[in-house]
Amino acid sequence: MDGPSRDDFVRSTGQLYRPLAQPLTSSAFSLRLAQVSPLKSCGAQFESLSLLFTAERSAGLLAQGTYEWENDCVGVQPIFIAPVTVADGEAGQQYYEAVFTRRRLAN
Repeated sequence: MDGPSRDDFVRSTGQLYRPLAQPLTSSAFSLRLAQVSPLKSCGAQFESLSLLFTAERSAGLLAQGTYEWENDCVGVQPIFIAPVTVADGEAGQQYYEAVFTRRRLAN
C-alpha cells in the first residue's frame, strides 16, 4: 500500500471520509472511520490491515467498489470498500470494510 501508513489511519479514527463524487442520490453521504486493525503478517514478505467504517443506514447502501475519499489526515485516497455485517453493530448503522495488503517495508 503506497500512501498513508497505519499510523495515519489511526490518527483519522473517528473522522469523516467524504467521497469526491457523491456515489448515491442522497446528499452528503460520508463514512466515519471506526476502527483500524493491527498490522497482520501475510507470509514473510507481506502485511495487511483493515479499516472499519460506519455510515447511517438511512443514507442508503453503497455498493462494493473503489471510490475516492477525502479526509483531513490522509488527504485524497482511492479506497476499495465492501459492505459488511458486524455482529455487535449498532442499529441504524451500515458497516464497510477496506483491506490493504502490501509488501513489508525493508528495515
